[in-house]
Amino acid sequence: MSPEARAFAAACLAPMGGAYAEEISRDLGANQPTEFHAPWTAETEDRLHRTIDARFAAWQARARPE
Repeated sequence: MSPEARAFAAACLAPMGGAYAEEISRDLGANQPTEFHAPWTAETEDRLHRTIDARFAAWQARARPE
């Protein structure tokens, strides 16, 4: 993992119970009893990737203001 990826993961992905966990619960758990009931499909994976990509772009914008 690159230093940038480690910094992003530490800042945005690691804290369970934080915003990332809430986003994942919302995105994967829609129409399910919990996010753990969501089937792992190409659509589910795509939603998860879009969430992570959006968080990464926002993190980059904050970390590297132009």
